[in-house]
Amino acid sequence: MRRLAATVLALLVVAGCGPKVPPVAPGAPHYPDFVFPAPPASAPSADRAGQLEAWDTLQAGNVGSAERQLNELLKRAPDAAAILASLGYVALAKRDADHAVGRFNDAISKQPAMAAALVGRGLAFADLGRAADALVSFEAAHAADPSLDLGARIDALRFRAVEDAVAKARADATGGKLDAARQEYQAALQVSPDSGLLLRELAGVERQLGDRVAARQHLERAMQVDQTDRPSRIQYADVLEEQGDIAGAVKALEAAQAIERSADVESRLATLRERADLAGLPPEFRAIEASPTVTRAQVAALIGVRLPGLLRAAPKRPAALVTDINRHWAAPWISGVLDAGVMESFPNHTFQPQGQIRRADFAAIVSRALTLASTLDPPRAKSWQHDRVSFPDLQASHPAFDAASRAVGTRIMTVTSDGAFEPTRAVTGAEASDAVSRLQKLIGPRPGDKRP
Repeated sequence: MRRLAATVLALLVVAGCGPKVPPVAPGAPHYPDFVFPAPPASAPSADRAGQLEAWDTLQAGNVGSAERQLNELLKRAPDAAAILASLGYVALAKRDADHAVGRFNDAISKQPAMAAALVGRGLAFADLGRAADALVSFEAAHAADPSLDLGARIDALRFRAVEDAVAKARADATGGKLDAARQEYQAALQVSPDSGLLLRELAGVERQLGDRVAARQHLERAMQVDQTDRPSRIQYADVLEEQGDIAGAVKALEAAQAIERSADVESRLATLRERADLAGLPPEFRAIEASPTVTRAQVAALIGVRLPGLLRAAPKRPAALVTDINRHWAAPWISGVLDAGVMESFPNHTFQPQGQIRRADFAAIVSRALTLASTLDPPRAKSWQHDRVSFPDLQASHPAFDAASRAVGTRIMTVTSDGAFEPTRAVTGAEASDAVSRLQKLIGPRPGDKRP
């Protein structure tokens, strides 16, 4: 009797206020999340009354009876979207989410903007664990009827959809399914387009796929979204370095260090800065390390590039007049070592830039550099004192002995396993480069010097 009274009351309410108002079930509704699929005003009054009664029956908990009532109505109106949606809710009440999705889709195909059907389909998708699909359906329902209170549910689904997509993407990436992982991250970004984490992790997958252009774009977006996103800046530096943009990688790491400093990034910065400096040098300089022998010009360039602070601090000497370095690629550095007295020109006013450097010649250059450095920094020079060194192939009376003893005693130059100096052997490019680096470490950096 109470159910009948409630149904009559609902009919009165509907007649007075229009078809969107759901009937009132006696007591608390069994399914408060269900949204009544209001029949259109154009539907026969008997069908509207029958659907209202069936909904009342469903909310009272009598699912089977409600289903029978709705199926009878469907026989008379097989294309009625409201009845199809109501049967979708019946399927939800029976915990048959797959069947519910089918019923709601049938209803939506008849009436695409039916908010009640869209909500029901969202509930069914949520039951099936399809958070992303549920979110799309709820958002469509909200667009169709903004008066529905779906905000909290949409926010929760958005978070769940992202969580699910990220978990699956990470699992796919770990399992080597990079294309699938990429698609999962892209789907998650459809839900949360301003997530720096998603953008960064997607970029990581794209780098593994070899798509550095897309990775770079997503990292740039991540940095725009969050100005304090340090990990994205570090990964951005990786991409730029892989693309050969060393100067850009340096800037990215400097920006990361400005957010939070770390020793590992600082060490990498130093390496990249050296690479950036090297990339800007002439190809003839970059070829020095692999050279089987080095020339006077190459040694002058090594010292000029690695120790510019030492050369600039040297007491000024009269400009040396040399006639054979005009337009030579190493001319600026040759002038520097001549002005500082670290290397000398020949009496005929030539430098002979292509002349090979022997170990005796190189020891003389090292000795002059040490003399200059000790003049500029006497306290530090005290630590360079060393025992006199002897060599089986170089007598103490030899003109090159003192310089060789000093270069080897300070460990700038090395000897063979039996202690031989080999004064006439040509110096290799790697040997010269290593020796100049050791020289810089010994005398200490000066303003303008490069990393050893």
